[in-house]
Amino acid sequence: MSPGGNESQVRLASGRPGCAAPGLRVPPLHVDLVITDQERDNLIDSLGSVRANPYRHYEDFCAEVRRIARSAGTPARLREYAAQRRAESAVDSPTGLVKNAPIDPSLPVFDHEEPVRSKHALKTTFVAEGFLTLYAELAGTPGISYENANLGDVFHDVYPGPGSAGDLAQKSLGPISFHRDLANHFVRPDYLYMLGMRSGGANAVHTTFASNKEVISRMDAASLTVARQSRFETPGEPPVHPLVSGAWGLRVSENRTEGLDAEAESVLRAVVGIVHAVKRGIDIQPGDFVIICNNHCVHSRELAEFADPAQLATRWLIKTMNVDSRGPHARHLVDGVPYMVRSEPGDAFE
Repeated sequence: MSPGGNESQVRLASGRPGCAAPGLRVPPLHVDLVITDQERDNLIDSLGSVRANPYRHYEDFCAEVRRIARSAGTPARLREYAAQRRAESAVDSPTGLVKNAPIDPSLPVFDHEEPVRSKHALKTTFVAEGFLTLYAELAGTPGISYENANLGDVFHDVYPGPGSAGDLAQKSLGPISFHRDLANHFVRPDYLYMLGMRSGGANAVHTTFASNKEVISRMDAASLTVARQSRFETPGEPPVHPLVSGAWGLRVSENRTEGLDAEAESVLRAVVGIVHAVKRGIDIQPGDFVIICNNHCVHSRELAEFADPAQLATRWLIKTMNVDSRGPHARHLVDGVPYMVRSEPGDAFE
C-alpha cells in the first residue's frame, strides 16, 4: 500500500471523538535536557558500532550497549539525568523529555501491510534501538516484550499498519483517546520510552499527557467519593471498578470507560474534562525522547493539524515498554527468554 493510499483512513480517524480541534494549542511538555550536537554525534558513532542485531539477538545487543553505558562515551549529563529521575517521585514527575537524542542516519519507509517484517528487512542500523537500550541501562529499567505482539520484539513501531484507523493501537493513523498502555494486562509496563524517528511534516500530531496527581487534586470531595466506588466499567477490564484508588491511582480510558449510573457518568465526564484541562503535549520530532510513567499519568494522541496524509502515513516513533524489575513478572516470562512475556489465555495486547 502506498503512503497516499491511507488518505481516506486518516480522514475517517480524524473525526473520532477526542480528536483535537483544528489549530488547538496544547501547553508544551517541559524540556528536561537537550543533548549537544557533539554528544549526539559521539553517541551515533558508539551505538552505530554495535554489531548484534536487536531483532535477532536482543540479549547480545543489550550486552554491547551495556559496555557503552559504562564507558566515557556516554555523556555525563545523560547519566546525571537518569540518576535524577530515579531519585524523583514518579507521582510528581510522570513524564520526561530529552531533545536531540541520536537516531539512525537513514530512515527507511516500511510496507504498511507488513511494517514489522518490512523493518526487519530494511533497517540495517540500530542507533535508535541502542539509545533506548542505553537509557534503560542508565535508569535501571529493563525492557520487556510480549510474545503475541510485534513478533515478540522489544522495540515497537508507532507506525501505521493495515486497517488500523480508529483502533486503540499504536499502529493506528488517527487520534487515540486518553488511556494507560496495557491497563488490564497481567504484566503492565511501568514505563514507556518513545523516540521520534520521522515526524508528520505539515501535520501537527500531539502526544498529550495528564498527571494522575494533577487530575485527582482538582476533584471536589463529593466527586472523589463517587470516583472511589466501583461504579464504572471499561471493556476488556474487570466488570466494575473505581476511577480513583489509593492516593493517586487513576483508572480511566476516555471514550471506553462508562459510569454505571447517572451520577457516576457525570463524575466520569467531569474527570475527563479535568484530564483535558491539565494536559500537556508535544508534537514529537526526530530525536525527541519521551518518558512516560505508565501508572502515574494517562496519555493520548491528537491531530491538531491535518494537512498532508502522505506524511502522516509515514510518521514513525520507536517505543519500548520497560519495568522497574523483571523479577516480579518472572512467572509470566517465556522459559529461556528472560525478557519476553508469555501469551496466556484471555490476554490482550493494546
